[in-house]
Order: sequence, then C-alpha cells, then structure tokens
Amino acid sequence: KNAKNLPDALKLMVAGEQVDYKWDMEDGSTKQLPTTKRQSIKVLPPHLVIHLQRFEFDYTTFQQKKVNDRFEFPHKLNMKPYTLEGRPDKVGAQNSGGDDSKSDEESHPDEYYEYELMGIVVHSGTCNSGHYYSFIKERDSSYTGEGEDHRRWHQFNDTRVTPFNKDLIERETFGGPETYTYGGRTTTGNYMRSRNAFVLFYDRVRSKLHEPAKATVEGDGKEAAVETPT
Repeated sequence: KNAKNLPDALKLMVAGEQVDYKWDMEDGSTKQLPTTKRQSIKVLPPHLVIHLQRFEFDYTTFQQKKVNDRFEFPHKLNMKPYTLEGRPDKVGAQNSGGDDSKSDEESHPDEYYEYELMGIVVHSGTCNSGHYYSFIKERDSSYTGEGEDHRRWHQFNDTRVTPFNKDLIERETFGGPETYTYGGRTTTGNYMRSRNAFVLFYDRVRSKLHEPAKATVEGDGKEAAVETPT
C-alpha cells in the first residue's frame, strides 16, 4: 500500500524519518537534536523472500480486508540501493557506535546485489476465505545469467502442476482492475482482481560468485576445483 511497485516500496522502507533524539555529548551532558532515523539491509541472503502486505485492518469497519491494488515487481532486482553501503543518501557515522563507517570496508562485487524472480505465491479470494497456489521457475545450475534463458515457469496448484507462460505474470499476479477482451478490444472493468501476488521469491543471479574456485594442489602442480560458499 502507498507504493505502486517493489522498487518504490523498498525506497519507502529505507527512507529516513525525522525524530528528536537525546545524544550524549563529549562533556557528559545530553542534548536533544533533530535526528534522521532510518533502516537499511546489512547482509543480503542467497534467497530473498518478500512478503507483500495484502491484508490490513480497516479501522472504519473494524474488520480485516484484503488490498487488491495493482502492485508491480520486476524479474530482475538490484538490491544495492537498499543496503547499508549502497544507500544513495548514506551519511557518515556520527558517533563511535555507528555502523556506516564500518560498512565502507565491507564492499561486495556488483553480482552480490543482483537477484532474479524465481517464484510467486498467489492468494485468490478475500482475507476470510481464499486459496493459495504458486508459480515457480525452473532452477538450472548451468545457467549463469547470460545468453538465452531456457528455464520454464510452472504453476503448482494443489496436486496439479502445469506449464505457465511467463508473459501472463502481470495479468495473474499484479492485481488491480480486471481487464476484458471482447471483439478484439481490451477494456478495463470496475472489478478488482482478487488473485494477486502474496509472497515473492528472488534468488541471487548465478555468476562468478557461484563458480568453484580453483586451487593448486601443493606438490604435484595440478589444479583442483574447490567449492566455495556463497
């Protein structure tokens, strides 16, 4: 809510909030100063799970309701702008307890921040009654993120597993007003889609970060592949 797409929602998450905070001064006194409070991601996981808050409490009706507004999300996601070291408005640490200065020494290669969409959990219905199913993309350890992507999408719905056209992800998971095609013309109706993405799954893009490192075996001059953690 209050964001039309995932990048905008992540920007809101790391946006600063102005508060008054009492700081300990060098002379031992305390002083209340205007302060920016913010949060950032310090460590990124190999698999990123993002929960979209589709359910909320309506204080007018005092009931739970589902938010079916359109919410877009990309197939490729760069997480660097939302991390401690990559935030565009990063400021230096103001005291010895700050982590921003330390993060400057903990840089990562660009590949560390690159993610791709691999799964979507969809909720269809209302907050009181509904059904969950998933769209999942094949994982292939030989694919390094370059060249033609041959990995297929499938729909997992209870005991049924069927092929899924990735071009339909927008229609089947973004939510928003329903569209209708009649006589070759597509129109937008007043009915909001009750089927929309509920949880997103992103994997870090396979790259040189995931390739086995080569080490020389001491004594015989041969090379051996040594698996390194990601």
